[in-house]
Amino acid sequence: NYRNEEVADKPANFNVTLNGIYEVITPELTDEWVKEHSEESKTVEEYKEEIRKRLQENSELQVKSTLESNALMAMLDETEVKKLPEDQVDAEYQTTEDTYKRLAEGYGLEFEEFLSTYMKQTVEEFEKEARESAETIVKANLACSLLAKEKKLEPSESEYEKLIEEYAKEAGSDDVEAFKERVGEDLLRKAILQRKVAEYLVDKCVQVEQADSEE
Repeated sequence: NYRNEEVADKPANFNVTLNGIYEVITPELTDEWVKEHSEESKTVEEYKEEIRKRLQENSELQVKSTLESNALMAMLDETEVKKLPEDQVDAEYQTTEDTYKRLAEGYGLEFEEFLSTYMKQTVEEFEKEARESAETIVKANLACSLLAKEKKLEPSESEYEKLIEEYAKEAGSDDVEAFKERVGEDLLRKAILQRKVAEYLVDKCVQVEQADSEE
């Protein structure tokens, strides 16, 4: 079932050149190794504590991110939109479609062939899913914008710029303006506003255990 029909289902011979064989050797954890490889620790015990602290911080960030996402979804479940702005839905849909068409182009495939091969979808299924996703995104943007306005959560211009700089740094980009251009400043601002709203919701929410039943 190889995508190139001319060679699909046919035997293929490959000539392989072995350039080398390598063995990974794990060094002994000593104070000397720690001094050479850590900027914070000098001893093995300090290094273990450094790693433990780093793992704990990562775990807390993951929990916080999950809670923020769940709080946002809970808010959206309680949000009724009488009419979505079609132009915004169309724009979000087009962004998604353009992204996947570029992926298909990168694989050297027609869009329909890319969807069937890698997404296991028909064009109609993709369009339906992408349209629903676009509607959810627009709904979230509208709800967050309204709540931010009501609760005065919107960041100032200086806060926006500071957070965009943080996003650029996290993405490994030293050029903030180039990062803005690549990602899109409008998209970054929406993400920042959504983050502010999510933090507010987490601060105000009451956490309960998820029940197994509908009740």
